[in-house]
Amino acid sequence: MGRLKRTLIAAMALTFAMTGAAYADESPRVIYDPSVTGNYDTGEQGGGTGFIDEAGLQLITDAQKRQTEANSMDADMDMDINMSIAMTDPATGQSETLDMSMAMDMAMKMKNISDPENMEYIIDVEMTMPGITEEKLDMVSFYKDGWLYSDSMGVKTKQYLDPALYGSGQMTDSMQQILDASTYDTSYFKSLTVKLHEEDNAEKNTVLAYTMDGQEIMDYVNQIYALMGINMSDMGFTMNISDITGEITVNSAGYTTNDTMNMTLSMSGKEYGLDNLALNMTAAVTYNAPGAPVDFVLPSTEGYTELIGGAEGATGINLPVQ
Repeated sequence: MGRLKRTLIAAMALTFAMTGAAYADESPRVIYDPSVTGNYDTGEQGGGTGFIDEAGLQLITDAQKRQTEANSMDADMDMDINMSIAMTDPATGQSETLDMSMAMDMAMKMKNISDPENMEYIIDVEMTMPGITEEKLDMVSFYKDGWLYSDSMGVKTKQYLDPALYGSGQMTDSMQQILDASTYDTSYFKSLTVKLHEEDNAEKNTVLAYTMDGQEIMDYVNQIYALMGINMSDMGFTMNISDITGEITVNSAGYTTNDTMNMTLSMSGKEYGLDNLALNMTAAVTYNAPGAPVDFVLPSTEGYTELIGGAEGATGINLPVQ
């Protein structure tokens, strides 16, 4: 599921991820040539219509390598989803449209990612769904000493995930997948241009604007469905993903500091009364002090109820294995 994670999840959880493999002042200096050099895509990587800036692509590649090698991370994500559902009752012919929106703010901190015995992390999520409920949905989960704690709207549970179960590296691999999910499969880039050069701003950042090929991503989604024995067309559904746009900011030390994405998806299934589902998702991730070590204080572990069977078959964070 590598490519799918690097595109769709990269927005959500574009984002989970985070950086920081070394102290910032020990990070290698990026030598970036501001001259616009590159090539037009021939069609083998993203439709053949966009200009790919070669220096910018190398900058992103190097930044992503640092990101996936991180042993700690600190990141915030803001995500907004707006959805419009147009439906027609097949029996009565009556039509209606439902508009929905959701906003999610997430803060995530991790340290000692490569050392399961000492790894700790905390994820704080706040979600709102205007028009559906005025109540905020809050959830905090954190991991310490083999225990995964979760506090969802006051319901506190814990599950034991013995680090000894992960001698084969399964837990470390799961954590690594979170870092991998924050990166992009650059073969999907349809265009990549430098929007702001390092020498043109006081922060010494480079900002790159990209477009990813929605049709190629949709083709890959269909391949995933096929492996699961699902055929959208046979089921009477059609789904399309538009080209995905966004910006990536890389600082002068070569770390990603900001990442934004905008994606639009549409889906219909006339025989089920679904005329059209239109979904637009925007996500923005900020990586805090990338390259620096991360430290934090976890909440009290008092008052959590243990889930039965927590140690059996536990797999850490259950992300699909690539």
